[in-house]
Amino acid sequence: EKCTKTFAINISILILFIASGLLIWILVLEARTFQDDLPALIRKIELLLSDLSLWLNENWQVTIDTQNNWLSNLILNISKDAGSILGGTISSTLEMLFSLFITPVFTILFLYNRKTFVEALEELVGESYKADLHSILEKTIKTYFNYVKGMIAVYIIVGVLNSVGLLL
Repeated sequence: EKCTKTFAINISILILFIASGLLIWILVLEARTFQDDLPALIRKIELLLSDLSLWLNENWQVTIDTQNNWLSNLILNISKDAGSILGGTISSTLEMLFSLFITPVFTILFLYNRKTFVEALEELVGESYKADLHSILEKTIKTYFNYVKGMIAVYIIVGVLNSVGLLL
């Protein structure tokens, strides 16, 4: 039994939203874990910087005052660029959120109006190329479907290998 086009589109979009929600949930959990581990990480970095400072002083005769001046200049340069870094981060975040919003909208519109798109293409190519158009569209759909299947397989393989590597 065939389901209606609207039902199939809604199910597809629901699956997309569930997958996106799971991804966001995992990212939030990872951010919380990172936040919990941050104090220990900061302590390790402070010890590493202290050891590096002593090493520079002993092996390269770079005084602590010179190192502090370098650090002050570094912090000053970073603070000068902080506005552009923050602006770039906000811009990138907004672009990503817009893409996350607009992609399902276009997907719904393309899926729901695909017959209209095919009819418009038929009008563009004319009657003599109609059979060729349908052949090209079928090959394109098949190729894209195989591409998506391949990409999913690659993601699964890389994810499994990455997980195994991290567990080892």
